[in-house]
Amino acid sequence: MRSIVLPLSLPALATIGLFYALAYWSSWAPAMLYIENPKLYSLQYIIMQIIRNIDMAQNIAVSGTPSAVQAVPAYTVRLATAMVTVGPIIFLYPFLQRYFVGGIKSWRY
Repeated sequence: MRSIVLPLSLPALATIGLFYALAYWSSWAPAMLYIENPKLYSLQYIIMQIIRNIDMAQNIAVSGTPSAVQAVPAYTVRLATAMVTVGPIIFLYPFLQRYFVGGIKSWRY
């Protein structure tokens, strides 16, 4: 089992692990539902709050109501939060890439 099955299943295990890590990293709903202390919020939940606040500020500014809300560069903030969100996954992928390449090389027809 260790010499045949495990080496052949490493690419599949690496893929499942990467998908699980992506799902865990991208989840903000459990923080919204279960955590009440703002000091314990996850990064994804804070990013989601920032984007919602910017969207709300933009809607207030567009609606024409007089307020002290300045125009916020929403597109720039979305790109910055995307980089913060995707960054750790980009750093994780090179460590798992050898398993993907190893799985491709092990396929012989």
